[in-house]
Amino acid sequence: MHQGEELKRIRKKRRIKMQVIADAIGIKPNSLHYLEATETLQYETLKKYCKVLNIPITHFHSDIKDEEEHLKESSNSYETVTHVGKRISELRKQKRFNVSDFAAALGYRNRQSVYSMEKRAEVDFEIIKKVSEILDVSLEDILGKKLLNTLSIQPQEEEEDKDLYEKDKKIMSLQEKIIELQDEVNRLNKLLNLRK
Repeated sequence: MHQGEELKRIRKKRRIKMQVIADAIGIKPNSLHYLEATETLQYETLKKYCKVLNIPITHFHSDIKDEEEHLKESSNSYETVTHVGKRISELRKQKRFNVSDFAAALGYRNRQSVYSMEKRAEVDFEIIKKVSEILDVSLEDILGKKLLNTLSIQPQEEEEDKDLYEKDKKIMSLQEKIIELQDEVNRLNKLLNLRK
């Protein structure tokens, strides 16, 4: 069996984007083209790819007796995260990041943007990657099986992803402007009260 082609077939069948696989196994997307064209992959690489696709290594190596180990890992390793924002909030608190410092690390101008993100069940993948780096946790720690399942169940074309990312950035920017305007209104109200 041509391992690279089989992995590519499964990835496409599940509609998982190359970027998601590349990020999860720690390679560049253009390296994934090479892997998927390779007939026999190195065992460790194959094992990582299988883990991301949530298939047992025995799919390729029937002589390996780790099917039980795979099932145990896939059912116990990570809980399924249904609300990404809440999970980010939990991890932020575990890592003892206060909201102001976390907002600054993410490049936000205020805390409200963090609160807004933590209220969302779905968060843009680029932001999740940034959170992963800041909190020094894996993507699986944030997403659990969601990385493997939800992203592949709801595939989007690259242009749509960029569009969503841009919309998310605009929303965050507008929220920051609203907060600034609210601060200005409060300041002006205080000035008016002083004049009375």
